[in-house]
Amino acid sequence: HDSKHPFLSQMMFQRVYSLSDRIIVFSEGAISDLARYLSVKEAMRKAYVIPPVNYIGSYPYVEHEWIARLGEDDSMILLFVGSLNHPYKNVDMVIDIAKEMQNEKIKFVFAGKMSNQEQVELYREKIKGYGNIVGEFRFIEDDEMAHLLEISDIVIMPYDIESISNSGTARLAFSYARTVICPLIHSLESIPENLVYTYCYKSREEHKDKVRKAIDEAYSDYCKCPESLKQKGKRLRGIMEEHNSTEVVKEKYRNLFDL
Repeated sequence: HDSKHPFLSQMMFQRVYSLSDRIIVFSEGAISDLARYLSVKEAMRKAYVIPPVNYIGSYPYVEHEWIARLGEDDSMILLFVGSLNHPYKNVDMVIDIAKEMQNEKIKFVFAGKMSNQEQVELYREKIKGYGNIVGEFRFIEDDEMAHLLEISDIVIMPYDIESISNSGTARLAFSYARTVICPLIHSLESIPENLVYTYCYKSREEHKDKVRKAIDEAYSDYCKCPESLKQKGKRLRGIMEEHNSTEVVKEKYRNLFDL
C-alpha cells in the first residue's frame, strides 16, 4: 500500500507472477490488475478466483463500558476502524468532513492504532473541541471488535483505489452485519449496489466530495428509518455466509489442486 521502492516492487511482482503456475485472486475484476505485470492472455490463463473467507464468529463478543457509552448516543454512529497510520486510508479527509458536519446527528468514531505516540497526540489535537468526533487511537483488542461493530450503524473506508482491489475491513463489516461507505473496488462489484454506499472518483478533490455525498445519503436513509442501515447489513452477512464460508473456500481450493 505504502511502497517506498515501487520500482523494486514492480520487478518482484513481475518475477513472482512469471514463475507462478496459478495466481489466486479474490474476484473476477481483480484479474485486470495482473495486466500491469503479465500479458492479458497470461493473466487470464493463470488467474484463479477464490473469495477470501468471512470473519463470522472470528471475534469473541465481550461488552465494554466505553463502547456501551458510545451506543447510548442517539446519533448515527459512523465507524472508521483498523490501523489508522496509512496515508492511503484518508483518515484526515474524514476528519475534515466530520468537522464540516458537526451540526448533524452523526458521531464519527476513529478506532485504531497510530504509528507512534507523537502521531496520537497530533490527531488528538486535530479533533480537540469537536464533540461529534471520538478518537480511540490505539490497537483495538480482539474482544472489543464485535461490540464496537454492534453499536455502529455504518463502517467507512474511503481508501485510495490505486492501493486496493479487496478490503478485509469491508468483509469484516459484512460478517458482523454492517454496511459500508467505500469506493467501488473489485471485491464489491458483485455486491448489490442497494446494500452498500459505493462511489467512483477521479481526483482527490472529487474523492472528498463523493465521500461527503455518500455520508449524506446514508444519513438521509438513517433519518428516515434508523434500522435501514442494519437491515442492509443483515443481508450482507447473508452473502458472506453463502459465498465466503469456510466450506465454500475449501471446496474452491480443492478444485484448484485437482486441475
